[in-house]
Amino acid sequence: MRRILIIATALAVLAGCQSIPSGATAYSTDEIKAQLSGRTWTWPGGDGVYFAHDGSSILKWKGKRYQTNWTAEPGKFCNVTEDGPFCWQYYKKDGKSWAQSLQGDGDRAPYEWQANADTKSGNQL
Repeated sequence: MRRILIIATALAVLAGCQSIPSGATAYSTDEIKAQLSGRTWTWPGGDGVYFAHDGSSILKWKGKRYQTNWTAEPGKFCNVTEDGPFCWQYYKKDGKSWAQSLQGDGDRAPYEWQANADTKSGNQL
């Protein structure tokens, strides 16, 4: 499962590399929950993760579904699996948002990511 999520994170990071700008502020826990609850973040090939309102989540990778959970705290959201949490930093500035994977060696570049534009309402998996 860990390998699956590392690959999924890498795909998301490849969506476009930029820097989190100086002076960007972390999204609050409530802002993250409002943006992700009840939405699906899909990746190339139809895989992705559904963030349920109750904190549960469904991860789909290569057609296989995994029951997981998700959490949010200021500036960070995580998908929690049997292999541990897989987290992303989440910041904003001047109407734009940036996410950055916290997995791996810390060498993953941040990318512009708009939760409302890059996710879909409901469970799309």
